[in-house]
Amino acid sequence: MMRDKGMKTLMVTSAEAGAGKTTTMVNLATAFASQGTKVLYIDGDLRKPTSHRRFGVTNSKGLTSCIVNELPLKDAIQTIDDVPNLGILTAGPIPPNPAECLNARAMNNILKAAREVYDLIIIDAPPALVVGDAKVLASKTDLVDGVLIVSRYGQTKKADLAETKAAMEQVNAKILGGVVNDTPKSKHDSYYGV
Repeated sequence: MMRDKGMKTLMVTSAEAGAGKTTTMVNLATAFASQGTKVLYIDGDLRKPTSHRRFGVTNSKGLTSCIVNELPLKDAIQTIDDVPNLGILTAGPIPPNPAECLNARAMNNILKAAREVYDLIIIDAPPALVVGDAKVLASKTDLVDGVLIVSRYGQTKKADLAETKAAMEQVNAKILGGVVNDTPKSKHDSYYGV
């Protein structure tokens, strides 16, 4: 699907924490990898990383190790036995200057190198209205093909969603669409009685 449209690198953000962004993207990465797509999941939240816990891997080395300590990308990527086509680049040790790390030339080089090896790269960015890191990542329009905005029904305010969209548009990011988590199920929404 994504490859057919020339999409290789997808960044995901939300307006606020707790929208279900990481869980949604962990599931998406796992689903694509399970179908044979070679996927790299990058935890781009250098302030409050959580994806390593969802995957059951360590966060002792990761993205910041590549940016700050120049660890080769291949040495920082972790895998899990159950999903052989999935590479996981955790955030790594929390740096004193996350936005600067994400804006560094080394970050661009990491994305370029990953694009050579993987069919799909998913970057899990922090919430756009909490810190400016998502805008930094989304501004890399030559390396990030599109942005997906995740929200939670009953939690994310329309105004915050609009502000998130505007923030992404401000850096010329291509917004692909959105995901709304926890939508209520109506009796009229069933599909073939399911």
